[in-house]
Amino acid sequence: MRHLPIPILGLLFASACQQQQPSQSPAATIPASARRIAAEKPNWNARLLLAAKTGDDAGTREALRHGASPNARGFYDMSPLLWAVSQHHYTTATVLLDRGANPNQPKKDRVTPICIATQNGDLPLTTLLVERGADVNRPDERGQTPLLWVAFYGHLPVAGYLVQHGAHVNTVDRFGQTPLSMAQGQHRDEMISFLITHGATKP
Repeated sequence: MRHLPIPILGLLFASACQQQQPSQSPAATIPASARRIAAEKPNWNARLLLAAKTGDDAGTREALRHGASPNARGFYDMSPLLWAVSQHHYTTATVLLDRGANPNQPKKDRVTPICIATQNGDLPLTTLLVERGADVNRPDERGQTPLLWVAFYGHLPVAGYLVQHGAHVNTVDRFGQTPLSMAQGQHRDEMISFLITHGATKP
């Protein structure tokens, strides 16, 4: 059996290695300039969420103008409208609703914008949301409606508005609590009188 000289064996081995090298990945074939532009492209949904949270009306409009969704979801499924309402940003909330924000879009625990507005005792935002279609009887994951928490905190003007717009005064959550029992637990005498006057009964 003839043996090939060592230099020839080396050349054959190097040639085989070159033939077995994997092809370049798709990303490697993209020009560096294109990859840089893609990395620098603004995330307009993220910008919208931040603008809504901080009450940056100009930033909100700019993000929407660039195609951001008024119903984008961020951490814990927080939407731009949920952020605006939670921070009492009335104008920002109006801009978002004008551009198609869903007034009933909840976060992860099914808390809706009107739940937050009413808990905060924010009557202007509560009014805005109801006028734009917010459901005053929509419960969260614990079965608690806006009126339950309004009764707990004693926000009487908000309670009056909710009842006027169809809130159920005898709604019961998963723990058997009603608006009346919530008010009684916090010794909200005016709220107790208001609820009883509007048909609340003890469970």
